[in-house]
Amino acid sequence: MENQTTIEEIFREKGINYELRGCFYLCLIEGRQFYYSPQTGKWRMKGRRVWLLSNSPLEFIRFAIDYIAPGSQSSNAQQQQQNSKKQSSRNKNRQQRTKANSSKQERKTGKINEIREEFIEQFGKHLERQRSKNYKIIWIWYRLLDDFMPTPLEICWLSVVFEYSPWWAVRQIESMYIVGERESILNVIKKNQDDWLNYFNNRWGQHHESTNDHERHRQSREQSRGARQEYREPKTHSTHSSARVSSIYQYYIELLKLSFPFTFDELKSAYRQRALETHPDIGGTAEAFREVNTAYEFLSSTASK
Repeated sequence: MENQTTIEEIFREKGINYELRGCFYLCLIEGRQFYYSPQTGKWRMKGRRVWLLSNSPLEFIRFAIDYIAPGSQSSNAQQQQQNSKKQSSRNKNRQQRTKANSSKQERKTGKINEIREEFIEQFGKHLERQRSKNYKIIWIWYRLLDDFMPTPLEICWLSVVFEYSPWWAVRQIESMYIVGERESILNVIKKNQDDWLNYFNNRWGQHHESTNDHERHRQSREQSRGARQEYREPKTHSTHSSARVSSIYQYYIELLKLSFPFTFDELKSAYRQRALETHPDIGGTAEAFREVNTAYEFLSSTASK
């Protein structure tokens, strides 16, 4: 390889602007920047990771002038192939829009009002993934919308198996511009609710939350509401006040799964564990999460006193 003086003379002779950066030259050639290593003879375009080999600075300059970055240009055959793919994609999108508009019009006139077998099969696949990943049940609805435009009857069926209010089905049907009377939608849900739930349980087992689970959550919310109400009441009588505080204290200890007596470190550890279990993002409820935070604040303030 030529020495540094010779390399710089070649660059000046060719009218190339250059800058020495450490052991590399940064050269401006044909409006593009290139790195050149005089020790190894390797070079690359700025912004590219692959180093190419040259035997001399003059060869590097020739290569740089003729260099075509991968993906920057295509041959005529490649360009035609790309244009063909774009046109095919446009035609496919146009067909899908036409089909969707036709399907929507049919739904407006009430021609399609059934529960399709392919819809049920797709629902079952999403349900298995939802259960394995511990996703919220509404995730299935958004995934189904990627593949289907549900019929009114399918939306009613989903509201039952999701254990949602019938008015959820009404809102979804109306938002998708499907013509239907609200009273008839509510009557369909009421008429088929038991049959749909039995079908769901026979095919996929118990729902993600059974009736007992709902009852247990309701009782927990009522107990928490009652405990907080007692805590907020003014302490007019010392004996009753101490009894209330004692009951709240015991309730919050049991809520955080602590054993008395406990240290402040044990309290923090129990709080973190229960907060993770009840956080809404991982399957808990906002009410239970707020209750755990209230318990921690109460017990920590009491411990500090």
